[in-house]
Amino acid sequence: MPFIILGLMTVFLQLWTGVLYYNNPEGEMTYYSLVTNFRACTCGQATIVALFNPELGLILFLLAYVFVGFLFNLHTNIKA
Repeated sequence: MPFIILGLMTVFLQLWTGVLYYNNPEGEMTYYSLVTNFRACTCGQATIVALFNPELGLILFLLAYVFVGFLFNLHTNIKA
């Protein structure tokens, strides 16, 4: 069951990444779309882990989502 829930959230993140890049294909907002793109990729990997170990997959999903945002906040966008 956790695999299905995480899978649906990952699909939503990947679709939302596509929407953000469709609306802002270039410019300063594209940098901020990268956060969603990185989150979708790392959460997708955690979802695959949840197929084999649901508890670990859930923990990795949550940590990946939080820490990707944390890492992007450490670096400022010079062009923004």
